[in-house]
Amino acid sequence: MTAPTLPARLGVVPWGRASQAALPVGSLVALLAVVLALEPNASTYRGLTLILSGSTGLIFAALAQLCLATLGDIDLGVGAAVGLANVVCATWLTDNPPLGVLALLGIVAGYVLLGLVVHARQVSSIIATLGASFVWLGLGLLLLPIPGGIAPAWLTDLFALRPVVVPLPVVIAAISAAVAYFVFMRSRFGLIARGSGVSQDAIRHSGRPLIVTQLAVYALAGFCVVLSGLAVTANTTSGDVNASSGYTLLSIAAVVLGGASFGGGRIAPVGAVLGAVSLTLVTSLLAFLDVSSDYQVGAQGLVLFLVVAVRALSSRRPA
Repeated sequence: MTAPTLPARLGVVPWGRASQAALPVGSLVALLAVVLALEPNASTYRGLTLILSGSTGLIFAALAQLCLATLGDIDLGVGAAVGLANVVCATWLTDNPPLGVLALLGIVAGYVLLGLVVHARQVSSIIATLGASFVWLGLGLLLLPIPGGIAPAWLTDLFALRPVVVPLPVVIAAISAAVAYFVFMRSRFGLIARGSGVSQDAIRHSGRPLIVTQLAVYALAGFCVVLSGLAVTANTTSGDVNASSGYTLLSIAAVVLGGASFGGGRIAPVGAVLGAVSLTLVTSLLAFLDVSSDYQVGAQGLVLFLVVAVRALSSRRPA
């Protein structure tokens, strides 16, 4: 028996298997088909914009989660961090833009500090990010105790753009997937990051800048959190630190639905984006079926369970 090749260990081979790669695509197509069957007007430019407008924030939150999954870590505070970014955007970024920008950069710096705690001090990412979630939430409540504030005019105008061919949420999803794929699957930085998720000793012995790469991955996650906060602010036009509380579980679900593993190394950037869009469509589907929003989390969990079950069955091989 031979050892797995490096590409297989780094998650390149699984996305090459049609049975695995087709799952996030298939789930998205199936959900979209049902939504369009229930509401044909959703296929129009305006209709697609409405049903997908809420996906942008989750896409960036899922990419933030994907960054940590690359290293074998998990972020249990991404929802609270996005909430803090949302509050900053609806208050300081509107009233005092320089201060708002500094605060958003502070969130990125906070993620770098998290990376130091996890990888330099060897603290579990579960403990570190869970503790950080209370910090994010507390800061958000101090800044805006109750929902309020207003989105900057330039931000709402930016997300109100109407590209000629396809709606803006589709454009953002496509660009995000392409950039994330290049960064993590085609660049030297991505190779080192995925390699550290598989074997830190191997990367360390090769002389590669391990800790620098790990901190850069955490900084990138913080940047995605800020982008998610901007998207949430543009979509809601106000601030609420609890508005994105569900993003923690949803981002994990999107990453898993897309085909990644939190064991490190094996990731699927395009799949994570498709997973985020699919989970957003579940909300629209329930609305068209006149089902109470109380069942939203359960329905999203059911979609995730079915996809994971199919993936587990398709990955079985004869002995």
